[in-house]
Amino acid sequence: MDNVVSGRLPITHKLVFWFVVLRNCPQDSNFLKNQEDIARLALASVREFSEEWKEMVKNCDMDSLYINRLRYRAPWDVLSGKFRRGTVTVAGDSMHLMGPFLGQGCSAALEDGVVLARCLWRKLNLGQDGIINVSSFSSRMQIEEAIDEYIRERRGRLVGLSTQTYLTGSLIAASSPVRKLLLVVMLMILFRDQIGHTRYDCGSL
Repeated sequence: MDNVVSGRLPITHKLVFWFVVLRNCPQDSNFLKNQEDIARLALASVREFSEEWKEMVKNCDMDSLYINRLRYRAPWDVLSGKFRRGTVTVAGDSMHLMGPFLGQGCSAALEDGVVLARCLWRKLNLGQDGIINVSSFSSRMQIEEAIDEYIRERRGRLVGLSTQTYLTGSLIAASSPVRKLLLVVMLMILFRDQIGHTRYDCGSL
């Protein structure tokens, strides 16, 4: 439907997770906390959907309703971001929060863990007890080098994912035919293989 993105996922034979993404959402903070207002907005948003959809929304558990603004880290922030301070780094949504349009956020977070562990293992000479002495200057330097290597290895993959997600989300939200056409062209040029991201292999530990 126009400007409405929706989806649902069965959990059990009596329970289903559903969502509705709106391009225009009320900014009133009190509205965002009122379950009845959220239910009315959701029902109005699916008024052109099937009767099954409308019944599902109408009969949902009011206490489970939640509304929030979509948050993401822009591709240019992923490209230029500094993700290390000393021996501390980030992974998952803290590093590359993105929209749900490709369904790759959790996969990317798991990849982060594998790559970070591999980079640390390469740089550090662990004893048989597997303990890292972070108070040692040489160990701290090695950890920082390992984190820098991790960030370099992940940045290319994450910029690509973030860009494709950003363009896909923009295409879904676009109302102008010209804007839609430009976004489709950009996606075709930059991501000729639309599902190539699903075949990415981050390697083994």
